[in-house]
Amino acid sequence: MDSFNRIENASDQLHGYAQEVEKVVSEFVELGYSKDQSIKIVKMAIEDMKVDAMYEKNEAIFKGLTNQNLRIESEDK
Repeated sequence: MDSFNRIENASDQLHGYAQEVEKVVSEFVELGYSKDQSIKIVKMAIEDMKVDAMYEKNEAIFKGLTNQNLRIESEDK
């Protein structure tokens, strides 16, 4: 994939993401929260998702390293 296509793809993804965020903020506003409160709630939710994703990634890396160490230990015996 050339640079232009990668940039265009990233741009499309970001545009879609922005639309989803805007929709969720609007839903919180409809529930009675101010726009600022709604934005803060969405930011906190996004940060929470990032933390969950990093935890899962780190857990997978840890499991992979543990399995690799076990194989190395069994080969050394």
